[in-house]
Parts: sequence; C-alpha cells; structure tokens
Amino acid sequence: VSVAPRVSAVGQTIHFSGRLLGGPFPGTGKLLVLEARAPGGPWIEFDVVRSSSRGHFTASYRFRFPGPASYQFRVVSEPESDYPYARGSSAVVGVRER
Repeated sequence: VSVAPRVSAVGQTIHFSGRLLGGPFPGTGKLLVLEARAPGGPWIEFDVVRSSSRGHFTASYRFRFPGPASYQFRVVSEPESDYPYARGSSAVVGVRER
C-alpha cells in the first residue's frame, strides 16, 4: 500500500492506493479493511473498500482532529468464499499530522 502525502494537517486528505498480489480476483472485486492506529496502540477499522476486478484499490482519509500526532495505516484482506486465501495485511505505512 502507498499513501500520499506522508505529512498532513487537520482538514487535509491523504490518499491510499495499492493492489492485491494474489489472484484470480472475484469479478466484483475483493473487500478490503483499512485500519489505523497510534504507534503501539490497537488497530481501529476506519473504512471498507472494494478492489477492482484486477485487485487494484484506492481510498482516502481526512484528518478531523488537530495534531501533532503520528499514525500507522494498513490494509487487511479477510478470506471470502470467492477469494479463499488466508487473512493477510499490507506493510504498515506511517503518516505524520502537523
């Protein structure tokens, strides 16, 4: 997963993009869970998005609370009947809020 920008502020939006590595993919895409946390804290689900039929996905998040703070984000893929791979998650990416 990639995220841009890596430094943001309250009211600004960050954008996520990436793709699943395993296929074949369901024709309607694969559900993906976006999670965030403060470093060392528990993961909190903040969005669910659907990939394309080729495994590509995009998402965005707008910061609502003033910083400064650091956050970590990841994307989680859960097994589904038409995508029977084990649960997996992306690499963790960091974003700093000013």
